[in-house]
Amino acid sequence: MSSRSAVARLLGVSLACATTFALLGPAHANGRFPAAFQLVEAPGDPDHLLVQVTYGFVSTRDRGATWAWTCEKAIGFVGDIDPPIAIAEGGVSLAALFDGVVRASPDGCNWGFVAGPTEGRFTIDVSVTRSDPREVVALTSDGLGNDRFDTRLFRSVDAGATFTLASAFPEDFIAETVDVAPSDPSRVYVTGFFALGEGVYAGAFGRSDDGGATFELSAIEGSDNGSGPFLAAVHPTDPDVLFVRLGGLGGRLLRSGDGGTTFDGIFDAEGSLQGFALSPDGSTILVGGEGDPIHRGSSEGGGFEVVSQVRPKCLSWFESGVYACGSETAEGFTIGVSQDQGETFAPLYSRYCTPGPLDCPAGTPVGDECDAEWVKTRPTIGADQCPDTTATVGAGGAGATSTSVGAPGATAGAGGDAAGEGESGGCCTVAPGASRPGRDVALAAALLGLALAGLRRRRGRG
Repeated sequence: MSSRSAVARLLGVSLACATTFALLGPAHANGRFPAAFQLVEAPGDPDHLLVQVTYGFVSTRDRGATWAWTCEKAIGFVGDIDPPIAIAEGGVSLAALFDGVVRASPDGCNWGFVAGPTEGRFTIDVSVTRSDPREVVALTSDGLGNDRFDTRLFRSVDAGATFTLASAFPEDFIAETVDVAPSDPSRVYVTGFFALGEGVYAGAFGRSDDGGATFELSAIEGSDNGSGPFLAAVHPTDPDVLFVRLGGLGGRLLRSGDGGTTFDGIFDAEGSLQGFALSPDGSTILVGGEGDPIHRGSSEGGGFEVVSQVRPKCLSWFESGVYACGSETAEGFTIGVSQDQGETFAPLYSRYCTPGPLDCPAGTPVGDECDAEWVKTRPTIGADQCPDTTATVGAGGAGATSTSVGAPGATAGAGGDAAGEGESGGCCTVAPGASRPGRDVALAAALLGLALAGLRRRRGRG
């Protein structure tokens, strides 16, 4: 889930960087260092992945064997925002934008705003119900001035094609994240802030037991302007167990075992806690960020230990594996995949090897907008440095073991014969590689930390 400058519009005044999202650190967008910050998997289709990057979206329909790029203009936005994303039933991609929810056709070529009550509303978050991917929730907040907000929850039962109003919140509440308990769709959680006046905010948490029709809101102790609360995950089988991540330079992970009545701190980070993932069975947690390598521990809240020196910008855990957003300089990948619970990662996607826009016909937003945008974007992400940008990088669906991907001019490692067992193919050559445990990149990560010191990430749902 993503960083945007929000409260300036919500308050109806020119607050510039003093916004809800700026409360949690500088935003990410075009013109910044290229990076990825959220990855989602299509329900029932592990081959279909969608990644939110600072230069639009990238997606794969073959679990990373090939990738395609979608430009921001085709999606419906331009500028310093990283919209939260989701995939609903039928492979339909969704994104939360300043002016509503945008929805793609199943092939990804046609994007457009969903007509109806969400249109024109500042959409903060969008989430798909795991137990029924036809059901989608969208959270909006629009400023009324004087630290008051029009915050609403909308629900869809047709994979985001239409939305209806579920509830409205008190005017002193501004929203941040929303999620539905996988095992109980009547249980809906939200996080956000209480506006206390004069730009002072306190972290807030909300619980609904009637599908989002009504909420009980309460403050989260220790959460304020600089440490906003974000839903990290709800346990797959126990709706009372959930995890909330506090933003800020010293992030903190909170756990509740009683549906949010009380929270306990279970992990304190050195830096911004950008990555969180809960195992599909709900037993294990992975957590890390720009100042913290990946730690693994029990979802009960104990036994955390470093298992990799990768410092993730995002983490996602599905039956198909653990996915991490990484740095090309430090980790050697933009997206990596692990089959050993986060101990080692194989490169799955490198921005250097982005082949170009999704192949779409004229008359579609992607077909009409993205070819021209690619001319400008290709050099900014380094893809123009690759003699062969169509080469395959990463394990894909072949199940290759942990490998290394180099920067432009270097050999990219991957197991298997995807590129002729090391035959020349530019910087995206796929060649047999040695195991790449996270500790192999510790020095590079430390050096890169200085260059990325200003980057912060507000999303980290597992």
